[in-house]
Amino acid sequence: MKIDSHHHFWKYDPVRYSWMNERMEILKKDYQPNDLLVEIERVGIDGVVSVQADQSMQETNELLKHAAQHDFIRGVVGWFPLADPAIEDILAEYSGNPLLKGV
Repeated sequence: MKIDSHHHFWKYDPVRYSWMNERMEILKKDYQPNDLLVEIERVGIDGVVSVQADQSMQETNELLKHAAQHDFIRGVVGWFPLADPAIEDILAEYSGNPLLKGV
């Protein structure tokens, strides 16, 4: 089994992804699951792990939604506000999701 262990999905937004500089022009477009599916099928990859590119729970939730909808997304490494005083409760809320593989 071949797994792509680190890739990103996003709907490109120059504010949300402000870390992308002028040398990263190729990245400044939307990348969604169907875009990747074509490529992994072409090269024989069996599954992928999606990793957050934005430090937000919004993106973590979007990635988990993609993973629930697409069998080839085997897991998600999300972002969580680890300094938040309520982090234990936040993590407990997500702990039952088998698609969440790391933080």
